Amino acid sequence: MANVFTTIAHKATSLSELMEGRDKIGVDDVMAQYPEGITIIGFDIITSNLNNYPIIIFAEDKTKYMNGGTILGNICEEWAKAYEGDIDAASKALNAVGGVHVKFSKSRTKSGNNITLVDIID
Repeated sequence: MANVFTTIAHKATSLSELMEGRDKIGVDDVMAQYPEGITIIGFDIITSNLNNYPIIIFAEDKTKYMNGGTILGNICEEWAKAYEGDIDAASKALNAVGGVHVKFSKSRTKSGNNITLVDIID
């Protein structure tokens, strides 16, 4: 049984409530396990080392969360903007409408850097 200090320590290591009680899964594993894509039902935007990046949860496995890159980050930023920057309200609204189905693929930028593309599936 965890004592109160252990509980506090666990919360202090989590950057988002969406991470709590979930295991991290990488985009490569998501692409392999869900070749038809996933349905994003919640998101958060984390700031670390002066960079923002998204965290998403998805309907296909509610025990997992995934960190996203530039394109997914842009999508999440736009969702938040639609709710005047209120990420929590936007995330709840996303869940309420059943989420957004997406499919990931890998590509390279013009400069040769890796990038994860996000296709929106209607």
